Amino acid sequence: MASSCSSSQVDDSGVLHPLAPKQEYPPSILEIVSGWKKNIAQMVEDETQRDKKEQLSLLYNQLNYLRQPSISSRFIEFAEAHAPEEDNATYSPTIKLAYTLRSRLMHTGSRDEEKLSRAFPEVYDLLRRALKLRLT
Repeated sequence: MASSCSSSQVDDSGVLHPLAPKQEYPPSILEIVSGWKKNIAQMVEDETQRDKKEQLSLLYNQLNYLRQPSISSRFIEFAEAHAPEEDNATYSPTIKLAYTLRSRLMHTGSRDEEKLSRAFPEVYDLLRRALKLRLT
């Protein structure tokens, strides 16, 4: 099933999202985003053309996604923090590939069975280790 939403608009809170650490950008960056929101809110209020007003409203709403790093970057950071103790040169690239495959599946409905089967053992191992740490 394909989605017409961008990846930042889709609420696909599966097993990966709760594991990724919640974090916001530093206050200095949040101030910049707040300033943009105030400016755009004023532009929305002042705009008389309906189409432009709707576009500005959409942009205003998208700014909420700039309050924190993307879920993909938070997940990659999480995965690297929970990497296997033994040296594994393929771990990080495989985890990144797995997240890309997950995004394609969620947002376009497309999947690559061969790549999924290659990434599955690493992701399964990551989830097992992460859940074990959370439960102990």
